[in-house]
Amino acid sequence: MTGMRILIVVTSISEVSLVEPESHGSNTHHHTLDCGWNLPSCAIPYGIFRFLEYDVWIASPAGGSTTIDPATLRFCSNHKCQAALSDPVFQSACEHSRSLSSLDGGDFKAVLFADGIGATVDFR
Repeated sequence: MTGMRILIVVTSISEVSLVEPESHGSNTHHHTLDCGWNLPSCAIPYGIFRFLEYDVWIASPAGGSTTIDPATLRFCSNHKCQAALSDPVFQSACEHSRSLSSLDGGDFKAVLFADGIGATVDFR
């Protein structure tokens, strides 16, 4: 399988603005939530694809640096998550993700979209 490419798409969003109604009255409360992409939904497939000797690329809508959703770090006890966090190739691919507009989907055997709160905004 060497030479076959897999694309994992992660979000470019690192925070979202939330507007919540207050419990009394008609006022609203605005705050931001740190978010990004879900670590297990990216790291686990990444580890499996690399084990199968696929050439794995990471991309995001904007390209460039991406953010792991901090809430998903508590789910990273899986050995594939830990391996990805300590893998300099994975870290570099996430820090320097390719822009989706620069890629041709036909160049990939498969495309996987990593979930997360940022994805609900970015992948519309």
